[in-house]
Amino acid sequence: MTEKLWSLPVLSWALYDFANTIFSLNIISLYFALWISTDLQGGEYLYPPIYSLSMLCVALAAPFLGNLADKKGQKPFLFVFTAICLASTALLAWPRQAGPALFMFALANFSYQLSLVFYNALLPAVSNDRIRGRVSGLGVALGYVGAIVGMYLVLPFVDPTAYGWLPSPLKWIVDLLTVEKLVGAAPVRVNAFLPTAILFLLFSLPVFLCVREPRIVQQTGVRQGTVREVLWTLRTLPAHRELFKFLVANFLYADVMHTIILVMAIYAERAVGFSTQAAINLLIAISAVGAMAGSWLFGWLADRRPVKWVMLLILSLWVLTLVLAFLVRSQLLFYLVGMLAGAGLGGVWVVARLCLLLLAPREKLGEYFGLYGVTGKAAAVVGPLLWSSTLFLFAAYGPEKYRFAVITLLLLLLAAIGLFATVRFPSMEENG
Repeated sequence: MTEKLWSLPVLSWALYDFANTIFSLNIISLYFALWISTDLQGGEYLYPPIYSLSMLCVALAAPFLGNLADKKGQKPFLFVFTAICLASTALLAWPRQAGPALFMFALANFSYQLSLVFYNALLPAVSNDRIRGRVSGLGVALGYVGAIVGMYLVLPFVDPTAYGWLPSPLKWIVDLLTVEKLVGAAPVRVNAFLPTAILFLLFSLPVFLCVREPRIVQQTGVRQGTVREVLWTLRTLPAHRELFKFLVANFLYADVMHTIILVMAIYAERAVGFSTQAAINLLIAISAVGAMAGSWLFGWLADRRPVKWVMLLILSLWVLTLVLAFLVRSQLLFYLVGMLAGAGLGGVWVVARLCLLLLAPREKLGEYFGLYGVTGKAAAVVGPLLWSSTLFLFAAYGPEKYRFAVITLLLLLLAAIGLFATVRFPSMEENG
């Protein structure tokens, strides 16, 4: 544990956020999604249910594996699931049928999502109460930087016209890692998979080499098996009123966040009138810049103000964002909406894990981060379904149906704020 923000352990931990976001953007959001839905027969219809199935497996496995990590250490589990994700990602380029490709993707996504449980649980190992908010914010900010940097570093592999400016040695590396030259003719998008795995590997190495996890002190007394312990935690969770209320509130506002991530570009096009891909890309870039700034700002605030106060401020910013999204019809003003949404998104990811650190027993962090992950993964399914249902109900209103859907998200967010406001947090000192 360190008291210095710009120390080697802190930067090494934060770089893992940079690394894993390269995978998240290039594989989940961009190149694999486009490849499987356009170049492989049947992929368009199989991709969504396979993705949901892998997320369901994560939700089922996370609490149990988190419990084991609390006993054995977080780093070994982080290493194993990172390695599985890297190998699966690298091998994605080889299948030529939808079935094998989707299996490798499901394994990669399953491992990636689980690795976040152990990564989050390592936060106390690299920070103390005085800098924890800023450390968390640094990780999230670097994550958004990683998304942009990773996208552009991989771009030359899928668009040969994009690397004319590269010096000859780098062009040679691009040619060396181009899958279609390794295994024969292949859709150009598969060239992104192997470089993404290599970048993930390079930027994740520091957390394994430079972060030291405190020695685990085995608890005295009789311990139950992992399954019984987790089932006992689930049965008794409602009795831990504050933690239970936080997890439910997290589920509600995560519904809103996940939905906004999925539909912002569609909303900009259909409801606001964005007509070019360049304008939408600019909106996404502005949102990413807002997320970097917001994650750092709210992490800084969390070290100086009560965590509950900071989270309520972030959720209030989200209320303002949704109200403006409903009202704004100008493309220029909607860039401001994108900036605010990004800032709020970065702030939530930073402060939510600080909330859990205050509420969860220190000796069961892995298990409770697993439960925290379950609420987030469930929200990734429920929120978009609520959005789609609203669009269906108001289909007769044309483009205005998207504004009705925003109202639905606003009501959900207000419910989350009402519940979160009732959560009582211990002080940093009481929990530390």
